[in-house]
Amino acid sequence: MSFTKANPGQGYLKMSIYGPPGSGKTFTTLQWAETLAKHNKKRVAMVDTERGSDFYAKAIKQRKVHPDAFDFDAYYSRSLLDVDKAIRGIDFDKHGVLIVDSFTHMWEAAIASYEGKMNSNDAIPMQAWSSIKRPYKALVQFLMDAPAHVFILGRQKNVFDTTDGEFRRIGVTMACEANTPYEPQICCRMEAVQNEKDTTQTTYIALFEKDRTGVLSGRTFANPNGSIVESLLPCLGDKHAVSEDPD
Repeated sequence: MSFTKANPGQGYLKMSIYGPPGSGKTFTTLQWAETLAKHNKKRVAMVDTERGSDFYAKAIKQRKVHPDAFDFDAYYSRSLLDVDKAIRGIDFDKHGVLIVDSFTHMWEAAIASYEGKMNSNDAIPMQAWSSIKRPYKALVQFLMDAPAHVFILGRQKNVFDTTDGEFRRIGVTMACEANTPYEPQICCRMEAVQNEKDTTQTTYIALFEKDRTGVLSGRTFANPNGSIVESLLPCLGDKHAVSEDPD
């Protein structure tokens, strides 16, 4: 086997989005998914682990942005096994955009499946983590290879480290397995910023921490809409390459 000329093998957008509760993750993602679904003339499929999308499936005239109901198909479960089975059964000729909200619950389910075999006071042994991660990481890989645009949403957690003998907060990340938010091509952090002069007004901020296309990398957008993902469509190729089997 020899080196060959590189070619674009990314036919679909894969994005992780995380932030604290109320930062606009679900609503913003549905806007982006709606835009992509109109482009590929397919439907949006959403795994909803906490019924967080219920009001977005309903038209609410008092909603200032997008008062019409979002049009998507939903699957409700927090079971990693059930979600994995449902996702692998998707007809990608029908569904061209997939959202998993929240992937934090998928990670918690992976851990809980092992903790259920232990005594309550036991710590998970180091050698057990590979088996805990295996079905979870297999689902992540399937999503990255799937012939559809994929959004992985998760809650935010603090990251701590010991510096000069002191335990300090050094940043934030998605509350899930450590590598998950950086598996997709794009990682976006959301936050809600309240207007100091008018506390009834909130601006929703999207900060792109990672973007392999280079279009959004390091940029910040206020109240992001569908134009964000539209700007990425010219970066995509005609086909989507499947990753190498890790085994």
